[in-house]
Amino acid sequence: MPKDLIDDASRMTARKGLELIADYIDKKIIGVTFCVFGARAVGKTELIRAVRGDNVLLNPGQGPTQPGGTRIGSFDPGILGRDAHRARKVFDVSGERTAWERDWCDIYTRVCPRGILFVADHGRVEEHRQALGFLIDMLQTNDPFRLFRRRRPYPRARRRLRALFLVFNKCDIWQGTTCRDDLLAPFAPEIQRIERLIHRQLPRVQYYVRSCSAKYGDGVREMWKDFVEVMKR
Repeated sequence: MPKDLIDDASRMTARKGLELIADYIDKKIIGVTFCVFGARAVGKTELIRAVRGDNVLLNPGQGPTQPGGTRIGSFDPGILGRDAHRARKVFDVSGERTAWERDWCDIYTRVCPRGILFVADHGRVEEHRQALGFLIDMLQTNDPFRLFRRRRPYPRARRRLRALFLVFNKCDIWQGTTCRDDLLAPFAPEIQRIERLIHRQLPRVQYYVRSCSAKYGDGVREMWKDFVEVMKR
């Protein structure tokens, strides 16, 4: 075989090896960081477990997450298989109203997520609107700890954010009687605030609406795949 062909083959092999190493670093070492927020009893814990690949239907949870949250750490999302981007610094955050100011700001600035999943469902619309409104306030202000005598690396969290998904869970219950647009209608003021916030302060963030059933897995894979794709842009 001619020497130039051998050299070309060696360079291609080395290039391929470097690409594989870079892909591994991106997916398994850097991975993705995200936060899941929402009011109580909307299925935030179930959604995290569904993304992780747990059978939520056969293995129900242990009740609502308590204020203070639960550190889950890192895991490989089984919903997309072994080659998926590893989820890092994952927290299961309480949706109790007392946890909004106490926990959400702290975890947001600690994780510095590339994406946020805000989970709602078909019931308790006003509570969901209030929770979403608090999240918007948290993202909008220059200092979410303005009510406290603490400082955190908040500007860094704002710079890293790329994806904001509003996820309507429990579609196995509401999908037969209503549509997603009907669920969205009461959130029109909050959606307008999100659009203004992105336009004026967070131009790198992309906003999407998705629906799923964490309990049965419907739509979870598609939602998570889109979410990761936006986070990695």
